Amino acid sequence: MTPELEKYAPQFPAEDFSERDLHYLEPFVSNPKGLISAISNLPPEIVGALCSRASRAKNSLLRVLLDEYIYPIVDGEDKILASELEETVKFFRGHGFKNILNNQRAQSFYAKWLSQYGDDSIAQMTGTHVVFWGISQVAMKFLEDRRIGLEPIEKSTRYVNFGNKVGNHYLYYTPKPDLEKLGLLDEYEKTLDALFDTYVATLPPLKEWLIKSFDDKESILEKKAFDTLRGLLPMATLGQVAFRGNAQAFEYLLSRTLKHPLGELRWIADTLKTELDKEIPS
Repeated sequence: MTPELEKYAPQFPAEDFSERDLHYLEPFVSNPKGLISAISNLPPEIVGALCSRASRAKNSLLRVLLDEYIYPIVDGEDKILASELEETVKFFRGHGFKNILNNQRAQSFYAKWLSQYGDDSIAQMTGTHVVFWGISQVAMKFLEDRRIGLEPIEKSTRYVNFGNKVGNHYLYYTPKPDLEKLGLLDEYEKTLDALFDTYVATLPPLKEWLIKSFDDKESILEKKAFDTLRGLLPMATLGQVAFRGNAQAFEYLLSRTLKHPLGELRWIADTLKTELDKEIPS
């Protein structure tokens, strides 16, 4: 990735995982220290259950994977199951699933048919799951609109509080190179901070009024408050989305995004290609 393109990366720090976290994540996640990761080496049911949490999860799906699927086993009472998981992690870390299976023949098959015969439908028969953490609503909608062959689940503004700060900064995307060129960076940040300040200030009294006015459970009324105020959130709001897709669909997505006028989308495409090359290099 060029230094110029790197400037368009979201100003959103990836989660600070501990060494223990990384020990358990690295066999299953292609880029645990980044914002875009492919998921592999997990049973389909686990991946499906994990990605389905994207709409309501407060934390990244990688944190959910640790806290709800891995650590309950590692720290649980079933020592046999914990030992089996530890052996699995040790195996993947020591050898690597792809090295054990030696998939050069499969890669050669795809390369031959895709390049020599143009039978792109073969690429429909392989795919992966990808998690995007900390991208704008603009980017998210663009990716989701490439519907054929891709199945997204996004973090919903209806169910989750978007008023928290990370590193003393609200969760919104700032295209700094473009705004600095136009001399609009300060005005942009003041405007978006004001929107988020209003969102944060209005949530508690609205929630209190809803609780006094309706007999529903507090958790339901809290979601109603989120749903009512989400119109204040700008399209620059950063969120999370998980995709299941086949290789053909991801290839088409990359072809539409690598040269896109928006720098954020070009950065996403470049990063996504790096992660996909680890999973489906053909």
